[in-house]
Amino acid sequence: MVRVNRVRRIIRKVDPWTVLKVSFVFNFIISLTIVLGFSILWVLLVNAGVPQGLEEIARRLALLDDNASLVGNVETLFSSVLFFATVYLLTQTAIATLWFQKCPDQMFQETLRKKHSQKL
Repeated sequence: MVRVNRVRRIIRKVDPWTVLKVSFVFNFIISLTIVLGFSILWVLLVNAGVPQGLEEIARRLALLDDNASLVGNVETLFSSVLFFATVYLLTQTAIATLWFQKCPDQMFQETLRKKHSQKL
């Protein structure tokens, strides 16, 4: 039988470059999920006739002219969703990187000690 040595590793410092890369990948996946989710939701709503039904109701209530549209240009709608997903990606990555850079090492060590002591 092979004997396995248990080794305890304590993280002393987290490199900001590593935090930047990991948070960028994580937030990229979230942003991609937001854009794809919105696209799928939009296709389902259009196939169900929801935007057209809302336009018809607005025309009946005289809130919308006969030749006007509530949705307008779909490309503008999707480009704005893509823009907000990009802004989310960049701001969340910057916030995570700056927070870890400004986070005192003692506070980080204290958190790791608490988690490590709970596992034992």
